[in-house]
Amino acid sequence: MVERLVQRWLRRLSTSLLIAAIPTLGAQSCVVESKCFEDADCEGSLICSADGACVFQCDTDADCDADFGIEFVCDHPGGPEAEPEPGSKPHHCVRPSACTVCGFPHAQHSCVHGDCQLESCDEGHYDIDGDPSNGCEYGCEPHNEGVEACNEVDDDCDGKIDEDFDLASDIDNCGNCGLVCSVGPHASPVCESGDCVFVCESGWHDNDGDVETGCEAVECIPTTEICNGRDDDCDCPGDSNGDGIVCGPDDEGVDEGFDKTLVTSCGPYCVLCDFAHGTGACIDAECHLAGCDDRYLDADGREANGCECTPTGKEECDSVDNDCDGLVDEDGVCAAELCPADMVPVGTAYCIDRYEASRLDATATAQGTATFQALSQEGVLPWMVNPMTAQHFAEFEAACASAGKRLCMKDEWIASCVGPNEMPYVYGEVFDRETCNCVDTFCDDYCVEQGLATCDTASDCGYAHDSFHVVPTGTFGDCTNEYGTYDINGNVWEVVPSDADSRGYEVRGGAFNCAGASTRVSCGFNASWTELYAGFRCCKDVE
Repeated sequence: MVERLVQRWLRRLSTSLLIAAIPTLGAQSCVVESKCFEDADCEGSLICSADGACVFQCDTDADCDADFGIEFVCDHPGGPEAEPEPGSKPHHCVRPSACTVCGFPHAQHSCVHGDCQLESCDEGHYDIDGDPSNGCEYGCEPHNEGVEACNEVDDDCDGKIDEDFDLASDIDNCGNCGLVCSVGPHASPVCESGDCVFVCESGWHDNDGDVETGCEAVECIPTTEICNGRDDDCDCPGDSNGDGIVCGPDDEGVDEGFDKTLVTSCGPYCVLCDFAHGTGACIDAECHLAGCDDRYLDADGREANGCECTPTGKEECDSVDNDCDGLVDEDGVCAAELCPADMVPVGTAYCIDRYEASRLDATATAQGTATFQALSQEGVLPWMVNPMTAQHFAEFEAACASAGKRLCMKDEWIASCVGPNEMPYVYGEVFDRETCNCVDTFCDDYCVEQGLATCDTASDCGYAHDSFHVVPTGTFGDCTNEYGTYDINGNVWEVVPSDADSRGYEVRGGAFNCAGASTRVSCGFNASWTELYAGFRCCKDVE
């Protein structure tokens, strides 16, 4: 124990003496960084790493909250329970790509430890279908102070129209909003299955059948009995069923001989079950919609207006219920509409160019010379420079801005590359030299062209055959993921702004001519040198 303490004291003393001696060395002086030897040598929550540096180490996601933010998670190589291997990086806080792509249309969101959640809807938008993928998909402005009225409008913005009103029985809205069942003297209105009928007061009779005159006579004049809920032939003795209605439905002598279970004479008042573009049915003495005519559907679920919707095809992003399923713009059909045609959405957070940036005058055989504006287009050589300089970085930024976009940020680029499943390569978990354009992609082709009996396809075989070359954008159709970018691995490096790099940018994605392709084309690699073929692609916030 004593010996270890002495050794530790001597190491600290030698380091202190060396640092203290620096000012006396004049022009020959150099900076000597002090090293830690144990956790106690470091301040606060920092620990001493295997290479003698004081670093932050986390054990749980919550450890990252104070210094990094609630979005960050604790990265555990090998899993949360694994002990760090000798010489490996300690558990450190990283921002998961799930938080980079987190966002919902017309909504506010939160991302806590990689868990992206919809928090609230923007004003004038509502999440009716409960599907967070399309955010707050329902655009609606409340009317009538948010109280539902019968007016064919969703006043309370709950995705339903006039749901508080029964158009089948409401005498003020019978069959349709605002259709009031009005009657003449000595009569009471009734709304039966959406049709207005009336009953007479005791001692009064309707002899002329005119609703405006109501029950105009004190004497009943016999006529032919019809099915209408009244005593037409004047043989009713009175209120035989005790419902308070004299000679009304189901009283003795009223509607005798008629079947009130038919669609032509349904229920107490013998209503005709008639629905627009649909087929009616009489069920339990009430009219109901049994089916729709060809090319019509009941999208709103309201029987009173029948089958009101005509499908026009698959759902489109146009604020119309194209497939008549009662939902508007469902199943993420508006995702592509979030971005310009030459870009693809990454979740619903931002847009990224589908292809590597190219110049205005680029062709399939020449990258061109124009530097004014960046394009995202298929089948042309990408914009590339060698060596990469700060001047080119500024040029890339300006080219994106001229296109109404911006350079993709580091987190955006990485999230687009790893995809929703967090893969090391855009196409998956295992390196494949032929999926994206790298130094070894064309080794087989070279051997076939040269007629070689055996072919070297080992790592860096492209150097042996001199078979590597840049290709037009989009050449490799499988070099993509669910988001839909192409060539984000391989072909040319892609530059992204970064505060973590002293250059102010990082160089990612690999290129067609780089050795060690399995490492350098991976989504996590940053090239630290400048002699390389560097390009870029642009991003844009979702509007």
